[in-house]
Amino acid sequence: FLSFSYYMSLVTTRDEADRQRVSGNLSEGVKNPYLRANEWGWQIDPVGLRIVLDQFWDRWQKPLFIVENGLGARDELAHTPSVDPSQIGLVGFCFGGGLAFAIAAQAEPDALVSYYGSGLPGLLELAPRVTAPSLHHFGDADSFIDADAQARVRDAVTANTEAEWITHPGADHAFFNDTGDRYDQRAADDAPPHHLTHRADEHLRPLEILQPPDEGHHLRVQGN
Repeated sequence: FLSFSYYMSLVTTRDEADRQRVSGNLSEGVKNPYLRANEWGWQIDPVGLRIVLDQFWDRWQKPLFIVENGLGARDELAHTPSVDPSQIGLVGFCFGGGLAFAIAAQAEPDALVSYYGSGLPGLLELAPRVTAPSLHHFGDADSFIDADAQARVRDAVTANTEAEWITHPGADHAFFNDTGDRYDQRAADDAPPHHLTHRADEHLRPLEILQPPDEGHHLRVQGN
């Protein structure tokens, strides 16, 4: 089979100075005026996905598996009975780290934890609007976000005095993903998700293990 991710469609132009630029995850391009976009500016293009599926099938004649389809939508949990809407935090890894940051600029959560947010270098204009206590984890050997980009991100996010930046020596991008070849156990052990409450203990109660009715305790955190 062939697996791939499809986040959004981007176009290019000979005269980019007169075009609006958009981005998503690690990609950047020119906005397509014929496509709708979600609230974060991602172009919505199901026809583009279908075209890619047809092209891949014609080329390889193998089963196709979409790993990630780039859903960019807002999930509202505030009205869920088990959720206290006055104590909501965001945790995101890689692409999700940037997405959590973008949401924090609009939704005003009580706390934010971002792990090597891949979209952060392109979201720095939102930094003044992220006022929640936040914690940012990066490895100093990140092969996707270099030292200069990290420095720009660090300067922007830590302008908020409630923000904390932690650099993990020798850790690459996706150091928390224990299924990948860049997993770094030492860095992961130093950056557990419960740091959310370590950073924001005045804003959130300790994270609770959810116990569904008549079932055992379940808690699994996954990240890239």
